[in-house]
Amino acid sequence: MKSLCRTGLAVLVLIATAGCGVPGLPAKNPGPPSAGAESNRARDTGPVTQPHPSEGLEELLPFPKEELGRTWAVGPGLVLLEHVRGDDTAFFLYEAEARRVDCIVGVVESARFKGIEGEEMVFMGRGGDDTQNFDFPYTLRYELHTGRTSREYAYLPLDQAVALGKNGWRQVLSDVRLDDGAIVLDLTPAEGQVLAGAHNRPLTTVRRVEGKKAMLLTLYGVEPGERVKTLRDGLSVTPRVGRQIPVVQLSVRSEPHGKPASQDLELFSQGFPYGLKLRDIASLETAPRTSLELALGDASEYTLETIRPGETGGALKFTIRFR
Repeated sequence: MKSLCRTGLAVLVLIATAGCGVPGLPAKNPGPPSAGAESNRARDTGPVTQPHPSEGLEELLPFPKEELGRTWAVGPGLVLLEHVRGDDTAFFLYEAEARRVDCIVGVVESARFKGIEGEEMVFMGRGGDDTQNFDFPYTLRYELHTGRTSREYAYLPLDQAVALGKNGWRQVLSDVRLDDGAIVLDLTPAEGQVLAGAHNRPLTTVRRVEGKKAMLLTLYGVEPGERVKTLRDGLSVTPRVGRQIPVVQLSVRSEPHGKPASQDLELFSQGFPYGLKLRDIASLETAPRTSLELALGDASEYTLETIRPGETGGALKFTIRFR
């Protein structure tokens, strides 16, 4: 039995029990997160302080007992176990009656336990597929009675900045457009770049512009394509009848290199749940970057979804929604 649920990471990076390598409760593949509200209703049970049925638990652990972190009583005869090894965290469920310990949230989720909501355990995840290619925060739910999991991207307050993605090969922002009330960005590999593995998200920061009702999205290692260059002077957006689009203007600027903004550097030094803890900041000073400023109307929250290319190729898409 492998620790931190690592088996099969390259294939099952978007499944809650991906890489568990442990027979467990039935789990349904929920697919990528959908846009949804961040759950603020989860009841954080806190670490277990009352005795719980754990006799003989240590002999069932699929990892060294020294790597057992916090534990939570989450139901009759059910204990959630946190497995911590370095920066990696996974979660196992101990069923006292059956005397079994099953991996339910793998290390690929980069998740933290938030609490109990009804009959569900609620986690906040960042993804990353064990390569630090972090996603926008999402809520991961595990149904205690069925073992089914589901995800939805979190909507965050405009004042909450986020860093995601990973610094790597060069990309091109080939298109920016409106689609079904959202701002959609198409990202393609730069000429001469050969993808090794999956099409990763570029290193990205999203934060509010100080003193303005606007959001700034900065893509590191990304240059604007010819179509996007026409947006340098700004694009006014007129909401369609029956659909409110809170983005009222969008403008693009690019820089060939330079030191990242202080707000971005702060995000790069932070850890979970909104930062990245980057180790190589110096390399960013030589990386090109493209920034999009989104002037907002009536909006208080935002989310950013990633849509990966299909098997036949295509662009990696960022979809930004406001409400």
